[in-house]
Amino acid sequence: MIEVRTLREGEPFPQHLETGFEHMPVINRFCWVAELGKEIIGILMAAPCHGLVYFVRMRVPDESPSITAALLFRTAIRDLEKLGFKGYFTHVDPTRPAERAMIPICRKAGGLQVVTPQVPLVGSIEKAARF
Repeated sequence: MIEVRTLREGEPFPQHLETGFEHMPVINRFCWVAELGKEIIGILMAAPCHGLVYFVRMRVPDESPSITAALLFRTAIRDLEKLGFKGYFTHVDPTRPAERAMIPICRKAGGLQVVTPQVPLVGSIEKAARF
């Protein structure tokens, strides 16, 4: 049975999921992991943002059960509702099955799929602070 929970305080970040955040500071209570037995088989990372939550990264390896992504997303949404958050936003890559799994849940709940051209910007705070 797959169990979904947030990372515990002081628990190391899973290194095997190739999130790109393996060496970054993260807020454990905003990182949901799916466990099968004692093995972490998926992660959904989020960040609080003024009453909303931004889902930063979903990573579920292909060999994980197909329900894993939906369980992560649904559990995170329920937990965030209990914390008082009012909405969420994210960007998904529809070519990735785990991220694509979020789309029908959003639609069934009356959410929007906003199709507008965007240019993602990412950068170093340390370097940007110089300008």
